[in-house]
Amino acid sequence: MGEICIKCGSLLEDDYLFCGLCGLKRDKNTNSVPSAEKEPGGNDKIEASQTTSNANGAVREQKNTKSQNFLCPNCRTDMPVPVRTGFGMNKRIICSACGISFLKVGADKYRLMSFNNILAPFWQKYRNRTLTVKDWDNIRLYGYYEPHKIKKVKIDRIASRYDGLPVHCTVIGASGWEISQGSECLLIMEKGSFRLNLLGNTQDQEIPFEQLVSIDISGPGTETSDLGIWGGGFGLKGAAKGILVANAINHLTRTSTTNTFIHLVTLDSEMFLHTSEYEPAKLRIDLSPAFVALKKEKEKLDEDSSSSLIRELKELHFLFQSGVLTDDEFREAKRKIISHTQSDNDSN
Repeated sequence: MGEICIKCGSLLEDDYLFCGLCGLKRDKNTNSVPSAEKEPGGNDKIEASQTTSNANGAVREQKNTKSQNFLCPNCRTDMPVPVRTGFGMNKRIICSACGISFLKVGADKYRLMSFNNILAPFWQKYRNRTLTVKDWDNIRLYGYYEPHKIKKVKIDRIASRYDGLPVHCTVIGASGWEISQGSECLLIMEKGSFRLNLLGNTQDQEIPFEQLVSIDISGPGTETSDLGIWGGGFGLKGAAKGILVANAINHLTRTSTTNTFIHLVTLDSEMFLHTSEYEPAKLRIDLSPAFVALKKEKEKLDEDSSSSLIRELKELHFLFQSGVLTDDEFREAKRKIISHTQSDNDSN
């Protein structure tokens, strides 16, 4: 019969030099205890040794479990726990909820090793992928680990809180606003106003349509560029080959960028925004309610100005008929009122 390992309490085979469970090197003098058949009354010692080793094993399991500081990126509900793989190395962890397993391959990296459902989208996408704990946790939180995709998910989540049209923009200039150049924001058009949400800021800034003086949308829109290589060669065959090679290189290096600019002006501020998500014409159509509201506000101001002009001219004519003003004074006062009204309309 074999002996008992004093570290983990498992039975040692006679021809094994190491413990098959914890990996401890076998030493009859110090690292093993005779089994019950070799020593009378050994059951008490064996039981005590097993109790101590199991307690120590539980402590090690607890420490290892605590070191895994990410939840399962697949089911998002359970903490992967360590699983012994031999020689005392707890490098493999498995989720007790969905059965997915990872292998620790570095100080902070884990490789997706196995899953009981090989047709699952998560397994098809990330099998044998080695990522850091932070990357796996980002997959759990956002569905991706790439920074640009995580940013898009965050923006979409913020935009989902609003009912209006969200436009992802970058501030390229502002006056009268406490906004730094280069800040990313969402411009949301709602009923009767714009809302400006600076990404990462919990408070929005509202721009009512009645405070707008003008809205301008401009920019070249989408532009496509490549290396612009021209192909050629000697003879018809050489020229054809050169053209094909040049077309292939231009096709591989072709990129498209969209540049659309938004200029908002209020009574006491203005802001310049850039977006790469909309063509100018498309954005102009989507923001048409704001342009309509601005037009109505201007028409209302024009009506108020016309009413004011008529009222002032009537009062002036009454003074002239009453003999308070002479003919020259009447004509001069009338000219000033009309000139002042026209200058106000031109400024608006």
